Amino acid sequence: MYLLFLIITYYVHADFSFISMGDWGGDDAPRYVKQSQCDAGKGMEQIALKYRIDTVLAVGDNFYHNGVTEANVDKYMERTFNDVYKGPQLNKANFYAVAGNHDHRGSVEAQIGYKSSKVTRWNFPDYWYSFTKDVGSGMTAEFLMIDTVLLAGESFHDIENNIFVSATGPKNLQKAQSQWTWLETKMRDSTADFLFVVGHYPVYSPCSHGSTSILVNNLEPLLRRYQVTAYIAGHDHCASYVATGDGPVYPMNGMGDTCCYSAKKKKKLEKLLSDPSSLQFYVAKDNAKRYGSPSAGFSSYTLQTNGKMSIRFHDEDGGELFTTSVMSERAMKHMTLNKSEGFLENNEYFQWVGIALGSCLYGFLLTICWRTCRKPKSELNEDLILDERTEN
Repeated sequence: MYLLFLIITYYVHADFSFISMGDWGGDDAPRYVKQSQCDAGKGMEQIALKYRIDTVLAVGDNFYHNGVTEANVDKYMERTFNDVYKGPQLNKANFYAVAGNHDHRGSVEAQIGYKSSKVTRWNFPDYWYSFTKDVGSGMTAEFLMIDTVLLAGESFHDIENNIFVSATGPKNLQKAQSQWTWLETKMRDSTADFLFVVGHYPVYSPCSHGSTSILVNNLEPLLRRYQVTAYIAGHDHCASYVATGDGPVYPMNGMGDTCCYSAKKKKKLEKLLSDPSSLQFYVAKDNAKRYGSPSAGFSSYTLQTNGKMSIRFHDEDGGELFTTSVMSERAMKHMTLNKSEGFLENNEYFQWVGIALGSCLYGFLLTICWRTCRKPKSELNEDLILDERTEN
């Protein structure tokens, strides 16, 4: 019984799931939120409960439409963030943020390092940073969080003229180079089984903003060289999934509070990709009815100890629009090396031996305690009489 309990516990916790949400920044004061954003927040709580999620990636455009300042950040944090993303499971989650182009219109510094008595789940230590999570069975997932606005410049929607302006280059070349250096060093030195790079601008997108040329030219080769598992992004208010068959995959979801932009750059993306079928999924204005006309959405991921990553795109209610899976090249490489050295078999053997011995010891101690507590009074009296006779 005890052995069975330990085995079930071992397997139940041998995976790691997380959520990504992009372009979720609500509305200007005094509204602060959009109904579709609030609906997505409720859907996220359902998915968080289902997959025991305690990690959420906030991939930019955190506060519309002009970011926040030191003077108004408290109100936005409470209304746009804290009051929307809540529930028994989400209340236990850590939210890891990066900045988007709308955040850079205000003070990104006001978001960095933010904590208050009411807002405790917000994690945004610097413009770029990293963190690592345990997947189970000694495997890890590392997340490299980057500021794509600092790397590529500003890409935005000119609402008055209805023009989508592409990023043309960083304003601060020195800061951009520092981040490129940091990013390549972290990718090169990472020993994680799953490695993610997370930024606001997408590498590839079929929608109105389209692909980001600076990231296609400079980031994509690095992602491939260092066997990054996935590049996770937002920015375009739609969703798409690009997988070329080898190298990283590109899940993009900018539906945090609004869907959907048009797929204006779909043909351009298909020409950019060596194989047009690499665009395996997208939901935009032109095909939204096929997916139930979602008003908002988010994505969830599950990493398993066999190296498999499952990716799900959700609508605002948590319903699945598209699901797929991919094997982590890093995890497969590590498992192959471990098997060749005989480490994996020995490790699993000792794990099972440890579980068996631990369960036996636990059962033995529990039985002793139970028998002692259940000992009849008459037996205890006899023991006392025997002890007295022995002393005399």
